[in-house]
This record gives sequence, structure tokens and C-alpha cells, in this order.
Amino acid sequence: VYFFADREMTAFWSLEFDFNYTENDKTNVDSSPRFIQADFTVVGAPGTAEESQVSIEPRKTEGKGETSRYNLKNTFLFGDAFGFDHQIVLSASYEDFSTESTSFRGDRRVHFDISTGEYFTPDMRPVNPNDQEIVIGDNIIFGLRDNGSATREDFDETGVNLLDFITFNEHWAWLIGGRYSKYQDKLNDFDDDDISYRTGVVYTHHDDLSFYVSYSEGYTNSAGRVQENGDSIDPETSTAWELGSKWQPNDELLLTATVYRIQKQDLGFLVNPEAPPGERFYTNVGEVQSQGLELEAVGFITPQWRIQAGYSYVDSEVKEGGVGEFNATFPEGNAFPGVPENSFNVFTFYEFDLGQGVLGLGGGLYYVDEVFLSLENRGKYDDWYQLDLGAYYKQDGWKIQLNVDNTTDEDYRLAQAAIDTDSFAATRVGTSVPRRYILSFAYEI
Repeated sequence: VYFFADREMTAFWSLEFDFNYTENDKTNVDSSPRFIQADFTVVGAPGTAEESQVSIEPRKTEGKGETSRYNLKNTFLFGDAFGFDHQIVLSASYEDFSTESTSFRGDRRVHFDISTGEYFTPDMRPVNPNDQEIVIGDNIIFGLRDNGSATREDFDETGVNLLDFITFNEHWAWLIGGRYSKYQDKLNDFDDDDISYRTGVVYTHHDDLSFYVSYSEGYTNSAGRVQENGDSIDPETSTAWELGSKWQPNDELLLTATVYRIQKQDLGFLVNPEAPPGERFYTNVGEVQSQGLELEAVGFITPQWRIQAGYSYVDSEVKEGGVGEFNATFPEGNAFPGVPENSFNVFTFYEFDLGQGVLGLGGGLYYVDEVFLSLENRGKYDDWYQLDLGAYYKQDGWKIQLNVDNTTDEDYRLAQAAIDTDSFAATRVGTSVPRRYILSFAYEI
């Protein structure tokens, strides 16, 4: 359920309100690879009894939950207050979230041979993975069992924002404000609050060129994650600095450049990822820093030629490592996993007049640098690129389009940008999508 309303109360006061209620009931079925050898190898090594094999454990999760969100926003415009123009935004939000789920696991594992595509039991008897219950011989039945673990979350969060955008003259403006957050975990008898601040200065050289510098603080609640002793972990906090510029050489093209530094403290770390969901626990570890450069171009170079392009350079580092048993998995000086140092993308189309309509030709090129698999930084995935091509024809409101994604059928791997150990990251591998063709039709009224 979603509701939105806005109203101009007076010449200088406008009001917005929205409400969102979501209820879900879902079942998720998947399979996860498990370690097949003692050294955490996922695929059996050549020459071993498990050569080319992966051990797979079927899983299922059933759950339900509901979320209610309320947002109220007031905007006040004061001309020449205390000698300057002010745009003040006062807003409040409230979220009530609850969910519960039960986890099921396979009563035994199934092996998969990546070289032949065959499924079988660990003692090499064939298995049909499409069977709901797989019976082999007289008494071997594969199925899903309730592993006795359940996950529940029940919390609410209240926030109040106050921002004042002050315009001094045609060149200078200043943004200042902050947010108060109040978090309550109803299940773990934990509550916390925080005040985070935000400020920034904008210099407008002329109508199409401006520069800015900003500072902001962030806060992320513990979201029901608990330590081994049952207490909630501390919330994650962050600080961010940003310096940038925006240039609009014409009405249809915007160029931006940004340099930044972001620091996050007290990150939540999953200590035992292989445990059942109801038995997992977390801890807070160290501090990470990301700094870099972002360049972007969006819009039309000519009325017929549109473009969206970007380049990103990221230098990520663990600034404060873990302590005790977490030193090995959260070492100071290591890079954050799944975050490429360099990445680039360009998406462009050019339109030609053809008959009574318009023909568009173009596509996108994407490049991503090599990335570490985990915070331990012992392994990397290679860099990769992907080429997408597309063409469309539109006339009288109708549009037919053909897209060819991953045109060269590149095969590459993706790592999670998460605080993972080598052992956990090894079972959470993203892969490229093979070449695919998408034909679509649309009509605009």
C-alpha cells in the first residue's frame, strides 16, 4: 500500500507526506557449494578422489514479514531573513520492520562434476536433481529437513532531519544541518540514538559552472545482528568529504567531476558464516577508508547523439585492523574485496531518420579492474570487459528494439564487496551472464 500527498500551505510553506506498507510471504530455494577438501577447496583438485567435483547442499528458507514507513517533509522559503535567502527543510520519518524465517537444509549433500555435468552421491551413485525426493536403492532418500534454526528481526527507527540552504549572493551558498536517529531493537532489548551532521559550500562561477565542497556523517543501525553473548553489536558510523564541480556546456549535456574520501568505523563482521542462520553471530571490527575520483558525462552531444559515460578510481584500505582472532581476516593495510581500483563505462546511441520514423544504433562498453576475493587479499579475480549492442526503430508511438548483451560472450567472475574471509568468499562467486538476445516492443500513448 502506498499513499502520497503534497500541499502548498502558504506562499512560503509546503508540506509532503507519504506512507508505505509492505507485507511479504516468500519461499527461497537455492543450493550452496560446500568445501570438498580440508584446505577449504571448493572444487576437487586434479589427482584426488574428488577431481572436478563440487559438493552441493540444497537449502530452502520460508519466511514472512511486514514493513511500515511514514515520511513527513516541510519546506520553508524565507526571502531576505537575517539578510540572506533561506530554504529550510524539516522532515521526520518512522519505520517499523519485522520479519521471521525458518531455514531448511538438505539431509545430505550431492556432488556435481563440473567436467561432465553429472550429479551423484558422494559414493558415486547417480542422482536426478529434478526429483523432489531422490530414492536410490532401498533406503537412501534425499530431501529437505528443518535444521531447527530460525531468524527473527523486530525493530523500529525514528529520524528527524533539519537542513538550511542559505544563499548569500549569486555566487555563494551554504548548506548546514543534521539528523537525529533513534533505533530500538525490540527482540534484543537494545536501543541506540545518534546525531549526525552535514554541511557544504557551493560556489557558482556562472550559470553553467559550479564548484562545491561537502562534509557529512552517517549512521547505520545494528539491524538485529547480535554478538556471541547475545548482545547487539554497535552501530556503524561514517564520515565523508567530497570536492566536486559541475559543468553544463549546453542545455542537454552535464559533465561532473568529484574527488572524495569516506571512512567507516565499527563495521559488522559475520564471525561464523558456515553456521545455521539462527546460530550465526557478529562482532564490530576496525575501520575502512575509500578515496577516489569519479568522472561522468550525461546527455546529448548533438540532438541525435546521446551519451552516458563514467570513469571511477577507488583506493580502498583497512585503516584499523581486527584484534585477537580477527587479525588474520581483517588485516590493516589490505584492500576491500570486490571493489575495483579502475572501472569505466560508456553507453551511447545515435539516431538516423529512416522512412517515416527513426533508427537508433548504439550500445555500451564496460570495463572493471581486477578485484580481491576477500579481506584476506590472498586471491584475485581477473579484470574483465563486456560489450552490449542494440538497435531500435520507432514511429508513431511504436518502438521495436533488439539488444545483444555480452556480445562477445565473455566469461568472468565477480566478488562480493563485503567483509568476508577467503573461505566464505569462495562459496559466494558471481559469474557473467552468457550472450543473450532481448527483443522488445513498446507503444507510447
